[in-house]
Amino acid sequence: MLTTVILPGIVRRTNPGSGGSRLRVAACPVCVGGSGADTIVGMDKARPPVMRFVPAVWAALLHLVLFAGAFALFLGRKPGVFRWQAVIDLVPGFYTHVFNFSLSYLLLASIGFMWVMMGVALRHVAWVALFLVVANLAYEFLLPLLNTRDPVDAAYGVAGTLLAFAWLWIVRRVGLRPNPKAGQA
Repeated sequence: MLTTVILPGIVRRTNPGSGGSRLRVAACPVCVGGSGADTIVGMDKARPPVMRFVPAVWAALLHLVLFAGAFALFLGRKPGVFRWQAVIDLVPGFYTHVFNFSLSYLLLASIGFMWVMMGVALRHVAWVALFLVVANLAYEFLLPLLNTRDPVDAAYGVAGTLLAFAWLWIVRRVGLRPNPKAGQA
């Protein structure tokens, strides 16, 4: 049996007669017992959950419905199942600008929903929303790179950001309750 040290702590054992080799973690100095297979010291302690709040059932379901609706609007850019004629009749150029709305909404709603459940202050979510608004305006007015200047696109992006922030404000205000597991640890 030949033993080759590949990296500190990782050993390759080769059996010349069988032609096979195995990688194995060598003895870990921070492991209980020093064998590398036991529990790492300090990892057996229970940690408090990251999510300080849990959403109410209505808030979680409505969040998924709104998220799916924004994604359906995004998919409606191409002719097909998700393009509604009533929307086209009401606002003829809607699907040419809906990408900015959907992208802004999906970004802020997904990140923001996780953040409010983690207990991040709403002012931090507001800073991200402000960044998205500024990014929409800057891209549509100042960076004509692979893009034509289009104030309507910027308005749709700002609207998506504002709707997502309004939804997160409602969730933070009435849609969350403290996580009972967070107080136990």
